[in-house]
Amino acid sequence: MDLAAFVFGQRSDEERSFHALYHTTLSITFREFALDRKRVVSVGSVFALPQFTGEAVGRLFARARAHGAITVLNICWDVVGQGLPFLQSALAQADYFILSYDEGRHLTGHLTGHTLAESILDNLQAYTHGTVVLTLGAEGCCLRCEDGPQRIPAQAVEATDCTGAGDSFVAGFIAGLVHDRSAYDCARLGCKVAAFAVTGPGAYPRIPTLAEVEQFDTLLPNVMTSYASRIGGDSQEPNPLKGDGLVRTSSPDQTQLARAPL
Repeated sequence: MDLAAFVFGQRSDEERSFHALYHTTLSITFREFALDRKRVVSVGSVFALPQFTGEAVGRLFARARAHGAITVLNICWDVVGQGLPFLQSALAQADYFILSYDEGRHLTGHLTGHTLAESILDNLQAYTHGTVVLTLGAEGCCLRCEDGPQRIPAQAVEATDCTGAGDSFVAGFIAGLVHDRSAYDCARLGCKVAAFAVTGPGAYPRIPTLAEVEQFDTLLPNVMTSYASRIGGDSQEPNPLKGDGLVRTSSPDQTQLARAPL
């Protein structure tokens, strides 16, 4: 069994931090993965797990693409400053590179002042074989499409806890790829999944089905009710299904809330 312990901390200023202690997880290697009949191969935890080097990920992605799979790279915070050279082999084989605005600033050296997301995209694109997708917190995400940079706004929800929002975005994006959607539509789907994730403590109990996500724009109250029945109506966890601060608009069939960070 592969084991890892994670400790989550939050300071009084609401800054969050994670501390990981890995055990047999360190024994994971990419050589053991069978890649035949895989639609999408995604790797995260780069910069966190030492064996997930750029070269190792690049070799895995090259094998995956030879089998016809789409490759997705997602990273953790680069604590020791290994930077873009460390990722070079992986980026050369990644069809999609998904990272946060802060991670993008860190990798490209824009550490002071405000940097346009589009500038970070341009900097990263020079290193990347595929498409760069930059999540922008409460502003949604941006990516470069065939007709230039495109921004996709975050969904309107009341954000309670943003833990796991980025991972949820990636999950939604991959779901779109599996269903042969465009990069733009995959990013929209990612924003919707992330919106579900931030409406209570933690993230994964609120990950919706694809059918629920598809109804997000027009049937939000009904979708949330369906979600409530799935996780149990007597749960003590705060959620948007029991009137936890949802601000109703004048329209009875829609809900207007704050935007969800990613």
